[in-house]
Amino acid sequence: MALISARKALETPHELASRVGLPVSNIRYLIASGQLKAIYTTPGKRNPKIPDGAFERYIETSTPSL
Repeated sequence: MALISARKALETPHELASRVGLPVSNIRYLIASGQLKAIYTTPGKRNPKIPDGAFERYIETSTPSL
């Protein structure tokens, strides 16, 4: 039997910001600058959605390890 994740497969910038405690504008900046992976569900790069684990991958690759 597969375990069901409590998190959604895709999050909006607002949902991610609430979960990680950052302003939505910071999340949108990371998406716009290409630092945070996002997919778009509508034409014209509107309504970005962040895949599950994308923010965690961003943290791993963008912060120096001690």
